Amino acid sequence: AGASVGGGAEASTEGTAASASKFVAGEFWWKIEQGRGHHRVREGGEFQMWSIYRKKDKTRGVTGVSMLVGRQEEAPYNEKVLQMMFDENEWTEERAFGWWQENHDRYERNDSSDGKLLVSGPGNVAGGVAAKVSTKPSDLLSARALLA
Repeated sequence: AGASVGGGAEASTEGTAASASKFVAGEFWWKIEQGRGHHRVREGGEFQMWSIYRKKDKTRGVTGVSMLVGRQEEAPYNEKVLQMMFDENEWTEERAFGWWQENHDRYERNDSSDGKLLVSGPGNVAGGVAAKVSTKPSDLLSARALLA
């Protein structure tokens, strides 16, 4: 049972939080659960439920950040980030907000051959090095719990 942050009424969509210019406590993390602050990047309804999985961001210099990734229901069925999760032991909501403002576009690229999410390293967004996020089977109940 996690604590809801900001009333849960936000319908954050792609770019909404990234375009916000000022931090407001309780609005960036839509919930805090099991020691993680969750930032909703996209609504889960447009994704294939079976395809959703959690992946740690292992790029150099990034710790305590995971993402919830899934494949879109509609063609071209690209993988996209649904949520970013920040470990509360390493991140405050305000620090996570500032980091997301500077790094959100690192999570927007897809491999043109198979649609897998490509996460570029810090400072490598414009055509720089990007790594495929490996897909592994996910537990449907775990995915539902993370989206709830």
